[in-house]
Amino acid sequence: MQKIRLGVIGTGLAWDRLHLPALQQLQDKYEIAAVCDTDIEKARGAAAQLDLAQDRVYSGHRVMLRREDIGAVDVLVPIPENFDVAQDVIRAGKGLIAEKPLAATLEGAHDLIALKNRHGTKIMVAENFRYEEFSGIIKDALGQIGEVAYFIFNTGADFEKLEGKVYGLINDKFVVCDTKEEFFAKIAAMLPSVQG
Repeated sequence: MQKIRLGVIGTGLAWDRLHLPALQQLQDKYEIAAVCDTDIEKARGAAAQLDLAQDRVYSGHRVMLRREDIGAVDVLVPIPENFDVAQDVIRAGKGLIAEKPLAATLEGAHDLIALKNRHGTKIMVAENFRYEEFSGIIKDALGQIGEVAYFIFNTGADFEKLEGKVYGLINDKFVVCDTKEEFFAKIAAMLPSVQG
């Protein structure tokens, strides 16, 4: 499989703490081709971390999007800017990796999906919980009750006491177990209708 050449728009906190470490673990799938930030010094700092040449550093995303060697763009901008930047990425024919939320409004998110469909590009929302095993369990459980209009899932914990444990919310009860197998057994006991 050929690596996806990635442009990055926004090299602040989400880049440093979340996306850069993840992309470093996925070097067999992605190659960072260019970085952009309205604060050019932040963009230069990101480029230095990646050993990118200065001709791959931008302060304006529209100029970076003209690069033909970029197949997808990781957008890490403040929420109010998501829609406009994502729209530019899609119109440039690039795949979009969007931080959550996709847009500041539901209407904006629908508009981006429609724009993506017209341009034939792809969108991925980079919400890490989406890819966790418990998300599939929750999705399956919700599917059994019918169409869901709205769902909120919140967690909070004393992480020092939970180090090395498996934990989560089951039937409004915070459950802590020593192993993943024990946790899934608790799910099966507390939610017998959930297959898994």
